Amino acid sequence: MLKKRFISLAVVVLATLTLVGTAQADTGIGGTARGVTVSTGGDTFKMSGTYTDPNVPQGFGLYRGSYIYVTTGFTTCRDNLGQNCVGDIWSHCNVVSGQITFQSGLNLVTVNFSNFPFHGLDVVCQLPGTTTHALSLPLSNLWAPSDNVSRGYGPLFQAHGIMSGTSVPLRNGVYADTFDVFGLFLESATP
Repeated sequence: MLKKRFISLAVVVLATLTLVGTAQADTGIGGTARGVTVSTGGDTFKMSGTYTDPNVPQGFGLYRGSYIYVTTGFTTCRDNLGQNCVGDIWSHCNVVSGQITFQSGLNLVTVNFSNFPFHGLDVVCQLPGTTTHALSLPLSNLWAPSDNVSRGYGPLFQAHGIMSGTSVPLRNGVYADTFDVFGLFLESATP
């Protein structure tokens, strides 16, 4: 069932690529990502790790970010339209809010976990009686021309992307993250 969801998610990523491609996205980063998430107390978490991407200097970059649970108890449906949430892992979620920074060489950009309706909700999900989390983290931002949100990419207008994968507990409050679906597309503010 989880494999089918990842395939569905891949279709969503390709659709996002198509939509963003029509907006003349200037650059993108993506590939796979690995790292850790650490509970910092309560419902707050910090995440960090590396991503592989053949299009960036040295073929890899770093990410770091944080999020908080907006809902708790793993009782929220990922599908914010209330469909497709019958008994699978995506019906046992906590909605999250936060931001993440990606850096490769001197290039750096920070984006939000988006929770936009057409992306679905940013969620950490867990089936009852298990400890492994499934993560679906749509990324999206719109910026004003005066916003200083990146380094090395020039002025940016918008960004869209996703990080999706699993988070396996290593020890109390520390999780090993594997994002097999990762991509971020950046559109320049200048023509």
